[in-house]
Amino acid sequence: MLDPYAVFVATGADAFVPPIDGAEGEHVFTTTEILNGSVNVTGQTIAVIGSGMTGLETAELLAAQGTTVKVYEMAQTIGSGAYFQNLIDVTTKLQQHGVELHAGHKLQIITDDGILLGKLGNAQIIEKPVDAVVLSLGVRPNNQMVDSLKSFSNVKVIGDVNAPRKIAQAIKEGCEEAYKLEVRQAVKV
Repeated sequence: MLDPYAVFVATGADAFVPPIDGAEGEHVFTTTEILNGSVNVTGQTIAVIGSGMTGLETAELLAAQGTTVKVYEMAQTIGSGAYFQNLIDVTTKLQQHGVELHAGHKLQIITDDGILLGKLGNAQIIEKPVDAVVLSLGVRPNNQMVDSLKSFSNVKVIGDVNAPRKIAQAIKEGCEEAYKLEVRQAVKV
């Protein structure tokens, strides 16, 4: 029987798929599926929905593979909340690849032939033909394992399983929790 001193649960998060018409279509993917290589859309015209760093970096990868990419963002700016240096780096590369960046567009519906977007600030609905859609709309915690590990006496739930965050924050939390365990162990000696 296992009797660990501590158990760290860091099961991460899963890509968020919005409850909109067409989101479960066969030509709709998440950034995870693109980045892990389980889906190949090379040579197609792709709409990336969401311009956080994950969406922009996925768009960069697709463009470098010879795919026509158009990024649509609901916010009024591309890359809102991203570190300035990283944003400049990736948008420069996107520009070199001819990637279109469109802020102020909210995804309404995904059809078999494209997407319908609401232009923020007016009631205009815009239809854009695309072959496939890549969703980059954030993540939801994957906390399915948490309850099954509560039988252990010293369980620490860390990282995205608590709430989505940036990599640096998750690493910091893991280091801090490990340090606390080390200090407690040293005090017992």
